[in-house]
Amino acid sequence: MYSEIKKTWILESENSQLQKIEPSFYSKAGEYLKKIKQKADETNNTSASLASLEYKRANSMLEEILKLRTKKIFKAILNGKNEVEFLTLGEKEFYNSLNEIVNKFIEEIQTTLHGEKVVLHRKDETKDLGSILIRILQDLPLVMGTDLKVYGPFRSEDVVVLPRENAQALIEREVAVEIKI
Repeated sequence: MYSEIKKTWILESENSQLQKIEPSFYSKAGEYLKKIKQKADETNNTSASLASLEYKRANSMLEEILKLRTKKIFKAILNGKNEVEFLTLGEKEFYNSLNEIVNKFIEEIQTTLHGEKVVLHRKDETKDLGSILIRILQDLPLVMGTDLKVYGPFRSEDVVVLPRENAQALIEREVAVEIKI
């Protein structure tokens, strides 16, 4: 898995467009990180030191992949490009949610610029949406969504869109907070 992470990191770093990755890339990478972290924590020898170094490097590359892909998703939305064929399932949900938010925002601003009255969305209107944007407060493992999709693993300060029921459960456990837009 380390070589797949490194290959993906190189491709994303060297190309301005989103690169195709395996739909299960993030979940496989999360499981890999978990295993290598356990190996690093189990013993106090050279093998553990090497596992710890491998964990740090893989985790660093994965964080950079996430940042690069997120920036590319933002860029695609702002440029009106539909690149969903290169996205994982979680990224597609993020893309669709963000695209809807950005388009509503642009529409409201354009309406205002043309001198028309803008009616901003009331809080109670957003309650009908099936997903909630939240900020994760601590590292969390994979979560099975109420929509039967797998989400995570999550790191502290991740910003994610989850099905309403899952997001509310995390908020109630005080491991996440809702981001109101």
